[in-house]
Amino acid sequence: MDLHRGGSIGALFFTVLTVLSGSLAGFASAQIVHSEQELQLSGLEPSEAALYASAGAVRADSTQPADEIVLRLAWRTRKLPQEQLDLAATDLFADGTSPDDFSRYQFRAVRVCGSLTKIEPWPALDPDATPPFWKLSLTIDGGPAVVAVVSWIPAVWQKSVLPLRRVCLSGLVVAPLQADKGDQPGGAWLLASHHAHWMPETVDEAGGITAGVVALGEHGFDAGMIDEIRRVGSGPMRVGERVVFDAFLNAVSRTGEADWARLLQKNEVGSIATILRRPDQVIASPVGLQGTVRRVTEIGNGIHQLELFVETGRKSIGITNAAGERIGFGPRLPVTVVLPESVAMPDGTDGSLVAVDAYAYRFWSYESGFSAASGIESGQTVPLVVGWRVRLVETGRATVDAVLGWAITLLVGAVGMIVVAVWWMNRRDTHRRRTVLPDAKDVKFPEL
Repeated sequence: MDLHRGGSIGALFFTVLTVLSGSLAGFASAQIVHSEQELQLSGLEPSEAALYASAGAVRADSTQPADEIVLRLAWRTRKLPQEQLDLAATDLFADGTSPDDFSRYQFRAVRVCGSLTKIEPWPALDPDATPPFWKLSLTIDGGPAVVAVVSWIPAVWQKSVLPLRRVCLSGLVVAPLQADKGDQPGGAWLLASHHAHWMPETVDEAGGITAGVVALGEHGFDAGMIDEIRRVGSGPMRVGERVVFDAFLNAVSRTGEADWARLLQKNEVGSIATILRRPDQVIASPVGLQGTVRRVTEIGNGIHQLELFVETGRKSIGITNAAGERIGFGPRLPVTVVLPESVAMPDGTDGSLVAVDAYAYRFWSYESGFSAASGIESGQTVPLVVGWRVRLVETGRATVDAVLGWAITLLVGAVGMIVVAVWWMNRRDTHRRRTVLPDAKDVKFPEL
């Protein structure tokens, strides 16, 4: 074979191999950064993602129009359910990847936690957006600075003193940030999300952060959801509230004896009177209730709902629902108790007297036979609590049996004493007759 010809063929083969290797490497790299699965939440096509990724850093200056990709993903996350982002997100840097390897995460859903250091509106992103977008600045331990564009922030944040610790965010990584005005350090990342989760560490009564909210925050409850609960008021449970209620339910299901004891070290357990006295401040308040179970219903996935009748200590009580209709109850008030799957139901609960330790959720309205008979079209409004422990209380029968047992014992003892006393008196009288009256002719009756 001609060596020159063989060398040409070899060179051609090497060139083709090099091109193929480069293409495969590029394809593999594209699969890491811009795979269809990773881009599913972002709504981007791989070609679009590649184009946006090559654009480099964007500005975070609130006085300048944002780049197209920022606006696009900001609106995308506004329309996405937050729980969908939460489920898809992976913990940032959990796999040991360097913070500098930005391309690995771009357009993917990630989760970051840190301290919130700055909150400001971002009207330049879209002046016509209603409500407006917000810009949050977070510092992450062991990671880069993060700036997040969000659609909603809790009202309490506008009253809180920064920084706020334990703020977590699930969102799409948009782009690296270009430092502007010197207020953003180099290497910051821009994320887009619907909102951030906040698990406060300290009580702020003025801001609505009670000890109960802090306690549930230890188990992942987002304090920002309090605004959502307040917004519903005392209306019925709607489909849109299910996410909030499930989060509350899950947090309560993770609590236990140690959490309850720690909570009660500085706080008193509320009662039905506490709930009625402060209906607008009941969210996450620890309450202890005792009442008779009228009905037990399993509402799915091992979750039970109890209709509990609690003594109010009053002759009657009336509650006005959201529609302004007032419904009057007697001395006993129905309370709805929801028990998570983790709470064991004692045997024979239905119709029994029980004690429930719970966290108050809110007042809610529902249609019942009583409200229908009373002509209340919007249903009756009662407290709704989520219990973490329920236990049977010794009924009145046990008390009656105990009292009856003691009564019988005392009666037998009394009868025995009477018998002994009668026997003793008869014996003494007989002895007296024998000594004082030896015979009938000498009758001397002693003075008794």
